[in-house]
Order: sequence, then C-alpha cells, then structure tokens
Amino acid sequence: MEKINKISSKNSSNLSKEKEENLEESQNLTEEQNQIEENNKKREDLDKITLRKIQAQAFEKYIYETGISNAFQLIFSELIIKKIPMENYFSYTASRLRQIGREFDEIKNSENNENN
Repeated sequence: MEKINKISSKNSSNLSKEKEENLEESQNLTEEQNQIEENNKKREDLDKITLRKIQAQAFEKYIYETGISNAFQLIFSELIIKKIPMENYFSYTASRLRQIGREFDEIKNSENNENN
C-alpha cells in the first residue's frame, strides 16, 4: 500500500509538472502569437504609410505636370481683380479651367507639331 501511495504521489507530482510545463508552453505560444500579430500590424501600418507617400508624390507630380496649381492661382487672382461676386465663383472657375485647359492643349499640340 505504501508503495502504491509513493507511485501515486510520484505520478501526481509528474502530472503537476506536466501541467505546469504545458501551461508555460501555452503562455509562450500565446506571447509569440501576440508578437507576430503586433509585428504584422506594424508592417501593415508601414505599408499604409508608404502607400500614402507614394500617392502623395504621384498627386504632387500630377499637380506639377498639369499646371493646375498655377491655374487656380491665376483664377483666384482674377476673382479678386475682376471683383467677381461670390455666388459666381464656381461657374467662373469652371469656365476658366476649361478655357485654360484648351489653351494648354493648343500649346502642347503646337509643340508636338514643331517636334515632328
């Protein structure tokens, strides 16, 4: 009987150690998984920031190449100098942008014709 108690006690002790080891292993896995998720989130955030930078650069290039910034500066000046009423700002701006666009296209076409 005493032998059985010792074996039972030993088995019980081994089971407790096994449970502790399993618990510790589980905690380690959970920590690793949390780190992986955190690293993935950081990577996604960096990817989003990189994408925004690329989009901003593309937009700035578009603004520069089209001259739209200069066109708006010109139109804004005209609105003030010509004292255009505020209720006509939109229609005046739209009309001027179309006109400037046509003029810009004419200049590009004449440059292309000269180069050919």
